[in-house]
Amino acid sequence: MKKIYLAIFAILAASMPVCAQLTLTKAVHSPVVGDVVNYKEYDSTAVVPKNIGLAQTWNFSAMTSTQNAYATTYTSTSSTPASSLFPGADLVRMSAGNDVDFLNVGGSNYEFLGNYKPSGPEIMNFTNTAVMMAWPVASTNNYSDVVSGSITSGTTVIAVLGTISYTASGTGTVILPGSVTHTNCLQVIQSVSIVIGTGTNATNYSHIAYSYYSSQTKHPVAEVQYEKEVSGGNTTKSFRASFNTIGMPAGLTDNMNEGTQLSVYPNPASDNLTIHLNGVVKMNKAVMYDLTGKVVLETAQNKIDVSTLEPSVYLLKVITDKNVITKRIVVNH
Repeated sequence: MKKIYLAIFAILAASMPVCAQLTLTKAVHSPVVGDVVNYKEYDSTAVVPKNIGLAQTWNFSAMTSTQNAYATTYTSTSSTPASSLFPGADLVRMSAGNDVDFLNVGGSNYEFLGNYKPSGPEIMNFTNTAVMMAWPVASTNNYSDVVSGSITSGTTVIAVLGTISYTASGTGTVILPGSVTHTNCLQVIQSVSIVIGTGTNATNYSHIAYSYYSSQTKHPVAEVQYEKEVSGGNTTKSFRASFNTIGMPAGLTDNMNEGTQLSVYPNPASDNLTIHLNGVVKMNKAVMYDLTGKVVLETAQNKIDVSTLEPSVYLLKVITDKNVITKRIVVNH
């Protein structure tokens, strides 16, 4: 009888759903051409949560918006200036400003090859590339890589040498501004230490980033970054906390000003969606993103056909001649 009970218990245990810890994989999390990630920056007068370990809670809900926003876009190398300087690159990342990061994502690793700044121009080219992610990445995984290369500005060439490493240092729950909760999250801490130049003229640069990946999104839902630069007797430090707007649709507020109001109906929608603006504004275009941050629809019309979209939650950005207004849209056929 005891063996029968044990056998039944084993069958029941095997059939119970198990919430596996999040693992980052190339197939799901590696960036590709067309990815767009929109971030909003926040600040805090309190301690920013950075605790590590299993079953943690990282609560960012008390942080306040700085109103700064930026987008990170991923595009092809063929459409990017200076791509010939990075023959190994197969993807380009562009954020605020005109700086361009060249990446290689076609292999088993996610690698950073260098950076191009049009002003100057200034070119940072790694002959020994930096591995950002060695797929797959799961809890307690860690990786370290030596990087080397040079920075060229005009006729001046300066040596660059350093290390880049990451640790999948925690699992748990992330609470975003707006009290939006993401469970089954993975914390990844990335550290960069680079020496630019040699001798007394060397500049020491360090960077540490806490990234929080959610099972609901492709790119991190939260990133906290610290930078430090020591050159001669001068030290500069910076801090930035940014949150992926795709990961916090329910916590977003519409950016209303100039007396405008946005109506989008019906919501949920099954076939057609209508955008209506009250106020003296003109709609330039509307862009809809899925939960991975990829653009699924872009139009200048105020009537949108969503019948071909998969049932899901989407983020609709309406860009007017005065502001950008954001709405969460549910498509449900």
